[in-house]
Amino acid sequence: MVVEIKGNDGKTSKTLGVPVKLSETPGAVRTPPVDFGESTPDILQELGYSEKEIKEFEKIGVT
Repeated sequence: MVVEIKGNDGKTSKTLGVPVKLSETPGAVRTPPVDFGESTPDILQELGYSEKEIKEFEKIGVT
């Protein structure tokens, strides 16, 4: 259930593997999880915030 995977920073960490084991179509963890907050700007854009507002959030430490 637990597998080790190399992250974008080059460090190895443990993460959850695929819980269901199928003989003909086995699943695998192929990419590391995203870093904390990495998706925040994209999500804020989807919610209607402008690039300028997002940069202001970053300046004051919100994101």
